[in-house]
Amino acid sequence: MSPGGVPGTVIGRDSELELVRSALAGVASGRGGVVLVEGEPGIGKSALLHDALAGTAELGCQLGWVAADELSPRIPLRLLLDCLEIESRSPDRGRIGVAALLGGPPTGAFASRSDPMAAVVERALTMVDKMCTDAPVVLVADDLQWADETSLLAWHRLARTVSHRPLLLVGAYRPVPSRDELDPLRDDAVASRGLVRLAPLSEQTVAEIAAGLAGAPIGPRLRALTAHAGGNPLYLRELIDALRREKAITIDAGQAELADGWSKRAPETLTAAIAARLGFLSHNATTALRVATLLGPEFSIDDVATVLQLPVTALRSAFAEAAAAGVVATGNRLSFRHPLIRHALYEEMPGVVRCALHRHAAQTLAAAGASVERVAAQLLPAGPAVDGWVTQWLVRAAPELVDRAPLVAAELLSRATGQLPPGEPHWDELAGALARVLFRLGRDAESQARQILAHTDRPALAAEMRWILGERLLRAGRAQDALHVVEQGLSQLGVPVVWRARLEAMSARIHSTSADDLDKAEYAARASLASASACSDRLALGYSLLSLSTTALMRRDQAARLFHLDCALDVLADDMEHLELRLLLLGNRTLALSILDRFDEAERTLADAHALAERRTGYAGLARFHAPAAVLYFWTGRWDEALAVLDTAGDLPDSPRLAPIAAGIVSLIACHRDDRVTATARLDAYPVPKTATAYPDHQTATAYPDHQTATAYPDHQTAT
Repeated sequence: MSPGGVPGTVIGRDSELELVRSALAGVASGRGGVVLVEGEPGIGKSALLHDALAGTAELGCQLGWVAADELSPRIPLRLLLDCLEIESRSPDRGRIGVAALLGGPPTGAFASRSDPMAAVVERALTMVDKMCTDAPVVLVADDLQWADETSLLAWHRLARTVSHRPLLLVGAYRPVPSRDELDPLRDDAVASRGLVRLAPLSEQTVAEIAAGLAGAPIGPRLRALTAHAGGNPLYLRELIDALRREKAITIDAGQAELADGWSKRAPETLTAAIAARLGFLSHNATTALRVATLLGPEFSIDDVATVLQLPVTALRSAFAEAAAAGVVATGNRLSFRHPLIRHALYEEMPGVVRCALHRHAAQTLAAAGASVERVAAQLLPAGPAVDGWVTQWLVRAAPELVDRAPLVAAELLSRATGQLPPGEPHWDELAGALARVLFRLGRDAESQARQILAHTDRPALAAEMRWILGERLLRAGRAQDALHVVEQGLSQLGVPVVWRARLEAMSARIHSTSADDLDKAEYAARASLASASACSDRLALGYSLLSLSTTALMRRDQAARLFHLDCALDVLADDMEHLELRLLLLGNRTLALSILDRFDEAERTLADAHALAERRTGYAGLARFHAPAAVLYFWTGRWDEALAVLDTAGDLPDSPRLAPIAAGIVSLIACHRDDRVTATARLDAYPVPKTATAYPDHQTATAYPDHQTATAYPDHQTAT
């Protein structure tokens, strides 16, 4: 993989070039590092990286290079996979094996599956580890502001390993729009002393570049016009190029100056400058480039040929012309020299034409065997209309698309089901897939599940929808409504064994949250455990054991509670399919260990939960981990950390369920600090629930009556 570009063309960035080149020399000698370049569009981030890293191969380093685009955030792991060239058509068997994980058939019941990207991430990171044993590795990611969250998490994990492997991570991004997900990467770069912020070029450097472009030192009128570039080299280059093509620059007595009458006629915006450049291209080149804009900032001639249904040879001259004009850059893949060039070409096409081209591109790429993400990327901007081919494709691709790009799947499935009346062919499949992806994303899947229940005659689908509906109701604190839904499901005929076991497990969970009849609750949990064991379903087994741990909590038997939690974690082992349940069990284990004053073990368990959570993008139940963390920090005297955790949880989806715990902890800390106003306000603002059913997954209302922690803090008798 080659960075392309021409070394020695970057002017005015000597210190920045030296920093990146020093990092490259370091990794070549076995010392890893992290470099992050920040700057506005066109300021020269990509050019800096191309120039500084041009000698990577000569130093014996392996190089991976990728640029994100606007669609990247919707497709998990896209940036990392592209950077490592992991695809089914790769000549490397190891990469083919990783790519195969993405396209494998779903196993188990679909609604309960967690993000399968986790296994791919682990294999990809292992691949990087192996690559580092062969030779130093340099991975470059441009336009990180558009990177998907899963890739950013994986990038951060890699960054934490550079101190003990020959791995250099280099990224570039725009500071606007701001993304919180980039904060850990900035911290990594700061720790490696590799954060580079590109400021606008100085007036002297602008004059030097303009002189090189114009062919002579610039005069006062041209200098005044170039000042409007704001020190942005791309703007400056496009401006000078446009003026030269229009013969608006004259050279007289060794000085370049604006021609008479051009002071007001010169292009005033970058868009105008780019439009002037593109106007010189032939019709064939413009047509090919417009199609290329549909495919992203990087593309291959093969893909353009597929969409245009032309042989590749018919397009080579068109792209050679575009490369000579400076519109595209060549390499393993072609790319637009700057996103604004692509934007200008794309926006020139009428909206109706763009939609039709995207729809055509989707069908031709699908016929050529393209991945579901690439096909979906064309359907998104193709407009809201869903025709027969799109419906058929969604039916086939939905399982894989939900796994690999849930946000994209949700949008496309919502369009399709909105135009297909219930009872029509394929409605069941598409509506069911939509309910699953909404549930996975933590969105409100209740109305979708109820609609399916009202129209489907498929027992398996109906049972699955009752399970989704019951989960949503439980998370909303509506335990009795959830129990009613579950009982309806268990009374239906023809329910598959696995789904019956899961519904029984949910019923046991609901009963275990009530202290009214612990014997009945424990009996229900053991019965559901038997059903789960009979069909060997991990999800049902895990939830049944969670219910037993809850009844043990209600009996104030913390040792038994911990035993059941550990059994459940053993059942799930390293199963990434039910990641959410594993995280829930780890959170409860942290609480149990805290109550037993086994704080070191609680710390390790909480760390395991956080590490595991990093593998799941957009985990909807993240607020659950703030509760055990805040409780642990409180009991170990780290009150500021406890308050910080609770403040962070305020914007998370499950934050209302955290309210009783937050109110209690904040009030206790306020009391210890003699802040009665805060303590009273927090307690008065939150009505204390009568039972533990307000937070069924963490039964902390009665969690601390026997907490033997007073002796640990003789000056703070907080156990009471």
